[in-house]
Amino acid sequence: MATKNFSQMTTKRLTALLETASEEDKVKINEVLEKRAAALQPKADVAENEVETENAELSDEEKAAIEAAEANGGINPMYAGKTDNDGGKAKKMSDKERTELAEKLKAEAVGHRCQVVPFNTIEFVNGTVCGVIEDKRSNKVLLAIKTDDGRRIVKVHDSKLLKISDEVVEIQKASRGRKAKDPNATSIDKADWLPEEIEAEVAKFIPLVGKKVSYPKFSMIKRDDENEEKTIESGRIISLVPDKRGKRILLRVLIDQTEEEIAAKASKKYAHKVSTCEDLKIEDEFDEEGSAINKTFCERRSAAAERNALTPAQKVELAEKSLEIAKRALEKAQEAFEKRKAALEKAQEELKKYLTAEENAVTAEENAVTAEEETAATEENSADSAE
Repeated sequence: MATKNFSQMTTKRLTALLETASEEDKVKINEVLEKRAAALQPKADVAENEVETENAELSDEEKAAIEAAEANGGINPMYAGKTDNDGGKAKKMSDKERTELAEKLKAEAVGHRCQVVPFNTIEFVNGTVCGVIEDKRSNKVLLAIKTDDGRRIVKVHDSKLLKISDEVVEIQKASRGRKAKDPNATSIDKADWLPEEIEAEVAKFIPLVGKKVSYPKFSMIKRDDENEEKTIESGRIISLVPDKRGKRILLRVLIDQTEEEIAAKASKKYAHKVSTCEDLKIEDEFDEEGSAINKTFCERRSAAAERNALTPAQKVELAEKSLEIAKRALEKAQEAFEKRKAALEKAQEELKKYLTAEENAVTAEENAVTAEEETAATEENSADSAE
């Protein structure tokens, strides 16, 4: 028969085992329970002894030690720093020793019940060792503790303010919640913006390149006072930027410089505005500088179109790629349609069954009332006949 290690069992389980355990086991269980009770109960005797010690007179040796400490700036001259259990100077752990100690504590301390004194308090509280932390900076191994009142505390494994018992409990790990995924949801691939489509969209806004433009500087900020004067920023449209992700055209604006910025030879500033923005106020006519910018922009685009002209094979390849993306999107959309159609049919079937059940219940109730009325009428007729 295997020997039971009662010190590893919880107090609740040991209390339950007392009813069915043998006499020998009962003695061992009671010893473990008494040790735990003694560790948890407040030490009133110690407090009384401390009061008596405070009131007692100091011995000659204690007085001499206090005088020596006061003469040494409040530090005991016999203090030699932190020492190990053998009285020698504490040795610094190597990285290997620290890692080995951490692994040992993970196996021997994690899951054990303990008592710990939280920071800025003077009383022990009950808790559970939840994990081990290897702090390379301080070269120490720390224990992560969760107290019974929900606080999380970290203590050095050999701290005098930490007492670890033999009782082992199961650590409850909180599960991270995830957002429920819609079973009918589908991701549809976004079709590429083809070069021909880009060119067609850019051609619509080429007449704007070179023109002066003005707009509210902070048009995206909601203002409480509608009558508040808005800061207007002005500039010149110098180019067009296709936004392939949003499938839109952005106007590249060279912001006008102030006299101070021109004198200081400050770097030029640019802004990008959506071509369909309603706050843009674009001048109707070109000035001399605007005409030159528009002409240069058109020549540059023509040269680029000739230089980067697609061959018939490349056009076929792009068209096939676009068609494949559209095909996958159609398949996913069809799959989502079938799922929603099945869900609708199922809901309609449930509604039909529900309405049928209600109708049957009403019919049964009406039949029962009719039967009662007929029975009452029959009894009444029988009574009249008897008279």
